[in-house]
Amino acid sequence: MSGITFLLDTLLHQVLGKRVDTATPERQPAPVKPLTPADAVQQLRSDSRLDPRRDATLFGGNENISGKNASETISNSGLQDISRPKIQHAGVQLSTVARTLSELLRDTQETAPVIRPVRPLADSDQPRAMELAATLKSSVENSGLFYESHLLRWYRGERERLLLESEPQMQTGAGGAPGSGMPAKEESLQVLLRQQLELLATPQLRWEGEVWPGHYLELCIRMREDDGQNAGLAHYSSGSETGDASETFWEVDLKLVLPVVGEISLHLTMSDDSLKIVAQPETPVVENLVANKMPDLHRQLDALGFVRLQLDIGSVQ
Repeated sequence: MSGITFLLDTLLHQVLGKRVDTATPERQPAPVKPLTPADAVQQLRSDSRLDPRRDATLFGGNENISGKNASETISNSGLQDISRPKIQHAGVQLSTVARTLSELLRDTQETAPVIRPVRPLADSDQPRAMELAATLKSSVENSGLFYESHLLRWYRGERERLLLESEPQMQTGAGGAPGSGMPAKEESLQVLLRQQLELLATPQLRWEGEVWPGHYLELCIRMREDDGQNAGLAHYSSGSETGDASETFWEVDLKLVLPVVGEISLHLTMSDDSLKIVAQPETPVVENLVANKMPDLHRQLDALGFVRLQLDIGSVQ
């Protein structure tokens, strides 16, 4: 009887204790709790899976990225940067000529080159106008600023070699400057080359010096193109209401210092066969002198073939 009881107890235990498949309750999310510093996402400091040959930081040198921003930065840029090789950008290299020109223009400003002759244009105090004009023209032509143009004309047979040899670039004599490691000739040619570059950058030329002893002259010549803003010049030179928008004209500012009577300034505008001169006397004495000479000046300019001629005394508009 005791054996049957033991067998029943064993069977009941196995049957009643058998697992029955029942629906399990859904897993509920854990309540939101504040994270402790120990549980927060930490910055990646070392990982043997990363390529040790690359930069230590994947964030472009920013070592203060943490949390979600760090994860996004790694996924968006860091891992892609590991698989993508760096692009080597070639540096800009200047030629020897470009470096030389850069050195010449390093300490210069955009100013017009100035021709300053050593001697006055005329020795006497009453020079003839034609001789004075020829001497001034020779001073500008032989200054060396237009040497390359003259060299091309000589090559074409349009200019004599004797005139070419009078320019500074053709002078072979070189003397050492005292206390200087650079020959004086080389230094003067560098100054001349700098003036040529300035003339290309600012198409205007200045001449300063004595016309004859005691009489100082400043002359500025510049070339301009009418862009429609100078309507007065276009109307005056073309004779119509609408001028040529692409017309090229010359402007000349002249200042003559007369020791006894004072100063006089002239502004000249020339285009094709048109000429306009505005005289600005500094003193009443000079104004009377200019007014008395205006008829003679008008007659002489008419003889030169100008179709439209205008002479004024006053301020430049």
